[in-house]
Amino acid sequence: MTENKNIYEKSVSGRKGFTLPELQKSEKEILSGIPEKFLRKESAPLPEVSEGEAMRHFIGLSVKNHHIDKGFYPLGSCTMKYNPKLNDVAASLPGFKQLHPLVPNNYSTGLLTLLWDLKQFLSEVSGFPSVSLQPSAGAQGEFAGLLIMRAYHLDKGNKRSKIIIPDSAHGTNPASVTSVGYETVMVKSNSKGVIEPEAVAEVVNDDIA
Repeated sequence: MTENKNIYEKSVSGRKGFTLPELQKSEKEILSGIPEKFLRKESAPLPEVSEGEAMRHFIGLSVKNHHIDKGFYPLGSCTMKYNPKLNDVAASLPGFKQLHPLVPNNYSTGLLTLLWDLKQFLSEVSGFPSVSLQPSAGAQGEFAGLLIMRAYHLDKGNKRSKIIIPDSAHGTNPASVTSVGYETVMVKSNSKGVIEPEAVAEVVNDDIA
């Protein structure tokens, strides 16, 4: 049977989930550097659990949403798609983990070769003449894509100012649209959460980028 206690119900007075090193200064000296208005009048009502209990609790919650060993990846943030554990192992290899970002190119030819090959694979799969590996997250990728759209229309002399977004869009979508100077046009989904072609056709015009 799945345990449904919250973290406060698991709390036991006196338990700690951390061990801090000896401080160089007293608590009073440390607190003296914080403005009075930011100091608590009483301790925060935090749960008192061991480190193991905290780990089990939050892993238990995550399993209810998605099991890291039983599924492909969960829906959710486009930035935080699930990466297989094999990817973590590869990223921990010395050639990746210990390579300084500012190392000269002639000392990082292995990594550069892998990045180049990845770009070629992505270009072939997507059909684009080239791709960029610079955006490191979904939100950053959509922002970069919108900048490319805007640059294209400016270069062609097209006066476009709006971007179509479904009502189910991730929160970063309208934020990215606004950030590049466009205006959001929301399209409502039907009762099944699907965007009907007719709904899109209603808002499409020469002002849509």
